[in-house]
Amino acid sequence: MIYRMMLVIGLACSGFGCAATDALLYPEAPPFELTTFDGQSVSLADYAGKVLVMDFWASWCGPCKAAFPHLQKVYDEYKDDPDVAFLVVNTSWGDTREVAERYITRKGYTFPVVWDDAGKVSEAFDVKALPTTLIVGNDGRIRVRETGFNPAFDHAKWLRKRIERQREKAREADVAQAQ
Repeated sequence: MIYRMMLVIGLACSGFGCAATDALLYPEAPPFELTTFDGQSVSLADYAGKVLVMDFWASWCGPCKAAFPHLQKVYDEYKDDPDVAFLVVNTSWGDTREVAERYITRKGYTFPVVWDDAGKVSEAFDVKALPTTLIVGNDGRIRVRETGFNPAFDHAKWLRKRIERQREKAREADVAQAQ
């Protein structure tokens, strides 16, 4: 499997250029407009130039709930960083806005949460299972996709590492543009 992927990447780079490979492997994040539980409208454009961590969840999802303390920990570390943003998206799959909002409030989570009415944004991002964590790079492309949660796995460390990798790529791109 890895050999096939390397072959595809090699062929794409030689035949189309690496920019085309980037587009194939890392699709652009679809535009969206959602509303936070406190009524603020947010859209993909609000996060232009930032590394955006998106976590798709539902209040009935046990693994989602188990992942939230890890997500809160990483959010707390980055919440004042102007280059990183978080958006926790309730898919509305078998959920109600009231139940989801009550859960977030009761647990004291402070990361930004939005309601995906009828699951349209979840569908646009091709979310098939919960939880799903996506990281959109500062270039607007989906750079990381992870589905599920394993309690034996240090999710906070994993997430931090992926955020930093995207920040490093952004710095490298800035340096390349300046030259």
